[in-house]
Amino acid sequence: MKSQPNALNAKAGMYTLNEDIDMKAKVVAMTRRLEELELKKIREVQAVSETPVQVMPCSICQSYEHLVDECPTIPTIREMFGDQANVIGQFKPNNNASYGNTYNSNWRNHPNFS
Repeated sequence: MKSQPNALNAKAGMYTLNEDIDMKAKVVAMTRRLEELELKKIREVQAVSETPVQVMPCSICQSYEHLVDECPTIPTIREMFGDQANVIGQFKPNNNASYGNTYNSNWRNHPNFS
């Protein structure tokens, strides 16, 4: 099954391939490309596996099974402290008080203030 010069299109250096040879050439090219991709993927996996992984426990529950963002106790903590967090910032002191924050109850008996 050699390639034969085409008698109808007889141009210098131009050959036509049998369908079998053409298909085999395509399969070989695809196999080569697949092997290149597999080698590239193996190199990527090796590069990832060589990077050191720091194992740190979750700072909330001290578990090594999940990250802090995925901690299952977060909803409970939010529920427990949510009401307290909503109260923060709602107390406003009376700014119209003439004594302000400087009043001392011991001055009530001071001789100069009687």
